[in-house]
Amino acid sequence: LNLRCLNRKPGTLTRLLHRLQERIRERYDSNTFQYLVACMIVANFILEASQLQVKPLLSEEENASFEAVDLVFTFIFLLEILFNMAANLVWKFLGSKWSLFDTTIVVVSLVSLGPTDVPFFKAMRLLRVFRIMRLFGRVPSLRQLLAALGSSIGPVMSAMSLVICIICMYAILGVNFFSNKMAGHFKTFLRGP
Repeated sequence: LNLRCLNRKPGTLTRLLHRLQERIRERYDSNTFQYLVACMIVANFILEASQLQVKPLLSEEENASFEAVDLVFTFIFLLEILFNMAANLVWKFLGSKWSLFDTTIVVVSLVSLGPTDVPFFKAMRLLRVFRIMRLFGRVPSLRQLLAALGSSIGPVMSAMSLVICIICMYAILGVNFFSNKMAGHFKTFLRGP
């Protein structure tokens, strides 16, 4: 890099940084990189579940090995967030809800590396389970599925409300018709359904 050349031509450094950012963004947005990060997230989730499954049987040395691998995953995810920041800079990065969610999960993971005997840090360690949710931001088909599930909440709640109304109508009818004959089952409204 010829620094004298940069001093003579205004904007040369800016163009150079812009090109570098474009290259980083191309690499970051590539399917290969996104699926690699998704595989890391899944591998971390499987490791966490496996550790909890065998935790009562683990020696201190084996538990320390699991913790070391978890530390490696945490720093890999930190590097991925930094790579994302370099690729998208401030405004695009902050404008993405998935980037903010990813950052929150990574920060929680970093904070949870504190002393394990402090209750606050124990609670923070529990929040690391949400790392798997980062997958929804990585894989487009999972994002579509999540969006479809989110948009179906309203109609499902409407159907559930209708079913509850029908159950309540039959409870009222049951109490009115059968409270004298079957008091054990239809004595009150709450026993009616």
